[in-house]
Amino acid sequence: MPKIDTLTCEPFRAWNRLEPRTRKDEFEDTLKCEVHDPLWMLTRQWQFGEFQGEDTGSAIFAKIKMQTTRILRYVSTNGEKESYADHIPLETKVESEFPVLDFHTKVKSAAWFMKLLKSHFAKSGIAFNHNAYLNHLKTIFPIDFPAVLADGDSHKDTVNKLYALVNEPLTSFLAGYGNQWFDGVKLNQMYKSAPPAAADPALMDPSHLALVQSAVADFNVWFSKNYQPDHNSNGKGAWLNEQMEYQFGVAFPETGKPNTVLKAEEYYNGDLEWFSFDAAAANEAIDGLSGDATPEESNLVSEKILTVIPTLAKFGGMPHPRWWQFEDGSIDLGNIDADTTDISKLIVSEYALVYGNNWLVVPYAIPVGSLTNIPAIVITDVFGQRLLIQPAVQGSSDDWNAWGMFNLSTRHSENDSNIPADTRLFLPPCVVKTQESEPLEEIRFVRDEMANMVWAIETRVDSLAGNSLEGDTAASALKNAMEVIEPPVGAIPTDEMAKYKYELENTVPENWIPFIPAHIPGQFRAIQLQRASMPRWFKNDYGAVRPVTRLLRDGIGASNDALSPMFVNEEEVPRAGAVVTSSFQRTRWYNGKVINWLGKRKRLGRGEGTSGLQFDSLETVKR
Repeated sequence: MPKIDTLTCEPFRAWNRLEPRTRKDEFEDTLKCEVHDPLWMLTRQWQFGEFQGEDTGSAIFAKIKMQTTRILRYVSTNGEKESYADHIPLETKVESEFPVLDFHTKVKSAAWFMKLLKSHFAKSGIAFNHNAYLNHLKTIFPIDFPAVLADGDSHKDTVNKLYALVNEPLTSFLAGYGNQWFDGVKLNQMYKSAPPAAADPALMDPSHLALVQSAVADFNVWFSKNYQPDHNSNGKGAWLNEQMEYQFGVAFPETGKPNTVLKAEEYYNGDLEWFSFDAAAANEAIDGLSGDATPEESNLVSEKILTVIPTLAKFGGMPHPRWWQFEDGSIDLGNIDADTTDISKLIVSEYALVYGNNWLVVPYAIPVGSLTNIPAIVITDVFGQRLLIQPAVQGSSDDWNAWGMFNLSTRHSENDSNIPADTRLFLPPCVVKTQESEPLEEIRFVRDEMANMVWAIETRVDSLAGNSLEGDTAASALKNAMEVIEPPVGAIPTDEMAKYKYELENTVPENWIPFIPAHIPGQFRAIQLQRASMPRWFKNDYGAVRPVTRLLRDGIGASNDALSPMFVNEEEVPRAGAVVTSSFQRTRWYNGKVINWLGKRKRLGRGEGTSGLQFDSLETVKR
């Protein structure tokens, strides 16, 4: 009987702590995790339906049929049509344009020509008068100030000189070298197509014709190699001003059917990948790309059967199938914070946590610039059974639930439906990483709803001396220099009894270039943005304010007779605005060649802006 407490009449209770007691010095039997009743575990597996699976074995062999075709032609939106070879990246072909050569290049090329000329004279044994030839070439190819205004603009020479003088880097450079050398770029432009003749003014002595011609030929080779690479024959790349994007297409030969054409119409961010391309429709005719391949081009099509041993797919933090095998704790896939709308996170986490062990990897090196089709895969398991695996149903139509990784969308008209996607794998010949310089030019497009127009603000301009300038600073310096020549007019006296004064228009900084709405021909309501110009009042005459950046000077020639309008599609400037930059790119291609080019980028802006421009304003007169 339990002991009874005489005071409370409650039984006396006592507790003891239970502790495990080891009976052996070694823990081997404990760590074995032996199952004492395997029949019970088999029964539980049967109850939960774990035996209702396919009786399959592990894959040990895989036979894959690969059909590969390579890029054979390239066409840009500027009409450039040529065959393509992957000796340079595709970005270089698409983006590269001839840069505006700065004054460093003018002087450096002039010094190099004088060195070549001296070398040819030395080989012939004829005395070479260096100073005489240098002074002679300085009079023929002088270093001129950069032209902002064209022939026909008011006060062209004065404004161009002022713009060069307020450009401090250029002013310092010209002060040191401007009077000592000639313009080597002008010399190349004059003689790159035809060598100097006997009556050419560049010759000091007609007897030196052969020497000068050989020096010019070597100079042109050196100049083209260093400053005019053959990335593009027209020097414009595939940039389309109306859409502020690159547009181009490539063609792949096929056996017994027309070429496969891929088009990229919205490439602007500098990251050219497979998703930048769409497959052209079967009935879509594209000049230079569509049609059948020639017998020589058909040699780019190859077919290969690959036999490999598949391996399990592995990734960081992947759950392991074995019991006592612990995963890498640096990646916690179970701690993914995903909402119901984070479809991509849910798909990745489900694949990693549930189906990660069901995927196999087959190593195969795909050539760069190829379009690969895998019609079927034959898998052999450990039991000797063979299973034919065909492409998944994803991508067989344009239905929203028919998505598939690396599928290429097919272009079609609004009336077409159920157009199958292209399920082939496209590996574009693109670089993995590039070195990018600071922006040489930068333009910010902003919407000004109060003025009902779009402004293109030149925030960075090329100094033509090896660096760039702040656009606001350059515009302000030019305005101050013009006011030194012609001080601003003071306040116009008003009648003593007047209460209000009328102002026709105020001004904005000269680096603000207006784009005004203009109707699209043949359209009733659709508009586009047309480049305009603000007026400049200088020396009792109105003149046009011209842009300085190369992008905005499209259509501005050497004279006003060659002036043509520039348009930008209205939808290319959203409410957030857009920013277009121009910078130098440098990369190393897989063949070890170092490649440099000048390209553009476009990104979203930071919102709307206001210029403060007002017309027909009535202000109160302050006494």
